[in-house]
Amino acid sequence: MDWVTKNIQEMDLFKNTEGFLKQFGIDPIAVAPDLLAASQNYAFHVAKREKPPLRLRGELLKELHDLEQLAPSRRDRRLPALSEATIRSLCGIFPSSMMTFDNFGGDSSEFQVIDHPDVVVSAIKNDIAHRAAKNVPLLEKVHGEATILASIARTDLQQAKSMLALWAKEEPDSFGDHIRSAITIQERTFQLTDGSGRNVRITETVDPNPDWRLINAVLDIVWPIENGKLRQKRDALSTIIGQAKCFALTSDAAHDDVPDDANHVDADLISMALTLRHQINSLDQAIQFLEVRRTRFQTSDDFSDATWKREERLDRRAFYPLLDWRRELQRRLRHGDYLPWKKTIRRATGPVYRTPEMPVFNKNMNLVRRTLMLIRAAKPTRP
Repeated sequence: MDWVTKNIQEMDLFKNTEGFLKQFGIDPIAVAPDLLAASQNYAFHVAKREKPPLRLRGELLKELHDLEQLAPSRRDRRLPALSEATIRSLCGIFPSSMMTFDNFGGDSSEFQVIDHPDVVVSAIKNDIAHRAAKNVPLLEKVHGEATILASIARTDLQQAKSMLALWAKEEPDSFGDHIRSAITIQERTFQLTDGSGRNVRITETVDPNPDWRLINAVLDIVWPIENGKLRQKRDALSTIIGQAKCFALTSDAAHDDVPDDANHVDADLISMALTLRHQINSLDQAIQFLEVRRTRFQTSDDFSDATWKREERLDRRAFYPLLDWRRELQRRLRHGDYLPWKKTIRRATGPVYRTPEMPVFNKNMNLVRRTLMLIRAAKPTRP
């Protein structure tokens, strides 16, 4: 036995999950490094989530408004005391926006998206799905607002802060205009221009919370999405997740500092993750089935108008509606947006794309039947 394996076997995490991992037909030693990594990653994100002194959207906007209301001669002296998030917002990078999307046609105009690569991609796909469902032109213009200040802030925030202070001192009127512009962009990015919405975290619907990350990391190990619906072993799953969480929170803590609920994981959160993953898998299988059909049309020697129309009808009525449906569920899973029905949450990716109701499948139902049920369920989202 090598020393790495021996060390793994001596860990509480291994001892407390070994039997439960075996219930999934998994070799505990083989997956122990991945489980340890998931636990350590959880600890990192817990620390990251608690580290910033400014976490709420309202707090960021208050700092910007307070700075704007100061006498111009005092703003440069106030800048060093501002939070990192506020400085980043003044530089035009996350949590602010660097891109504006101008739509053509339909009932929506321009919107701005938080400067975050994953969010930008999700927002574009989300908007396309909305417009396709309403049968409006899929045409939009994207223009950036990148500046030298933003470029510098990405690599050296302190230098960017010094440049802001110099700007505030040398050209106070111009800097005042910049603050007001930053406030406007930030409010539009947070979708708060109508005066409603919850005062949620800056990272809400951008980065999933640590528990959501941990649940999905453990599920990737013991029950990947392609395994389908988890009908049993829920207690074993909860225990493994709880032990990974407990190990992360207590491995560096003194015995008296261990939280009483260190191994507690919200059962509803686990259930929501399992439901999302099962729905994504159902759509994965149906889309793969339809892709085979599309390939047959595309590689056929029959180039008649009738064949083209059949392929076009397959895309319009089946393939793309299911693709949009899956993308929205993947967005929710990736960004931890597991409460899509809560309209008071202003999402970084824009309005929620309303997905069809998932059919209830019989476990003995074949793939063709399940695919037809999904196509029928998605029908209202396409003309």
